[in-house]
Amino acid sequence: MVTGYSNASIAEARQRIDELDKELAQFKSIIQAATAAEQKRQDSTEFYKAARKVLMAASADLDLFKDFINLHGPDLEAQVGSGGTPYFTPLSGTQGIDFYRDKADSYEAQIAADESILVVPASGIVGGVPPGKADPSFDGIVTQCSDGDTIVIDDSRVVRFAGIDAPESGDSPLGGQSRGTVAKKVLENLILGKKVHVGVDFNTKFDMYNRWLGVIYLLEDNPDEGLKAGANINVEMLFRCMADDNEKFGKNHYVDPHTNKQAAERCVMGWPMQAELALHTKPSGCEVLIDGRETGHLSGKSGKGALLVPIGRHVITMYKLGYGALHVVQDFESKKYDLSYDLLPIGENEGLVEIHTIPIASIVLLGGNPVGLSTVVTTLPANTETIVGATSSKYEPHYTSVKGLLGQIVKVVIDLTQPLTDQDKMLAIELANLPAPVVTPVKKVGRPRKTAAVV
Repeated sequence: MVTGYSNASIAEARQRIDELDKELAQFKSIIQAATAAEQKRQDSTEFYKAARKVLMAASADLDLFKDFINLHGPDLEAQVGSGGTPYFTPLSGTQGIDFYRDKADSYEAQIAADESILVVPASGIVGGVPPGKADPSFDGIVTQCSDGDTIVIDDSRVVRFAGIDAPESGDSPLGGQSRGTVAKKVLENLILGKKVHVGVDFNTKFDMYNRWLGVIYLLEDNPDEGLKAGANINVEMLFRCMADDNEKFGKNHYVDPHTNKQAAERCVMGWPMQAELALHTKPSGCEVLIDGRETGHLSGKSGKGALLVPIGRHVITMYKLGYGALHVVQDFESKKYDLSYDLLPIGENEGLVEIHTIPIASIVLLGGNPVGLSTVVTTLPANTETIVGATSSKYEPHYTSVKGLLGQIVKVVIDLTQPLTDQDKMLAIELANLPAPVVTPVKKVGRPRKTAAVV
């Protein structure tokens, strides 16, 4: 019995088929892993980036396979051995070069279907300009990403993305990392320092702020992000959940409303990207605030499931009657956290005070000194009145006086939207005449017992 292939071309063709089969199987496996991560509310971005890289490799290998078929066509006809048995009969009822061409067509269709899963914008720039119209589109290097939908080209042209709307960048007023900050970083990873084409509508060149309005196309591969030259970055930002589909930001003939809608509906991460926090304290059952906001969770209680916290930096406040409030600054990534802390008992002549404001996230003042954004929880003397106030950029300082109560949590609400009262004015004068602050800043009473992060 004769075994093996009749010539090197058939052997190499079979090897190329095996490689493509493995790449497409790997793609399927990665997508399954991404889906599993999403079901667990975990960030699946890296899975999709890996899947794109595999698909890019498969597409390149397919192009090589097609070239190989065209170059070695005569050698790829099935060869029959002396015993009348083909050394390689590719498919029952089909032999020779037609089999390889059919196989290549099948791979091409499979890759196209897989690309639709990823909503990968097709290579090549769409749009076009009617005859007689000058095309205002241009190429250049991205030298700055101002936020998730605004860039600077060649240090001179400011370009606003058409058809999408990303949140403004900057830190959250509550101390956390805003969605806009994350969107800006994502965009920088995609195109900062890269050459791009800006597709500008001949009827709507600029927005109301005189910025160029366009659709951004990558003109070079970005293998780190799994993107090919020709990728539509506007659509990519929708797909990554870093922007919203919004046609009011520029009517543009380069914008495909169907593609934008599809990408927005199939964004792979969702927002906000979140950490899952399991919080334990000694004693258990402490109230938990995130950036001064009530969460409705008690430490050590799992009845409501894990506490979900947007990624970024946040202030966690834990407190309970009879114990000092503990304030912890924690940077969160998209993973699971298991944190444990010990709270220390308060002094015999102190009481807990919750200081709330209207509006929330106003600056809280103790003895005239800023100590944080509301809601603030602190210990105050039980036998001495302390001047407590609040202010913000939109409102004048309002004041009241309060003292801690033994065995109770005192709640104080300062409404900045109300007119100033005589008490506000009198307390402000009293503070101005004080030689030194009445109280020290909010005390951090407690200690970490164990901190662990689990991916």
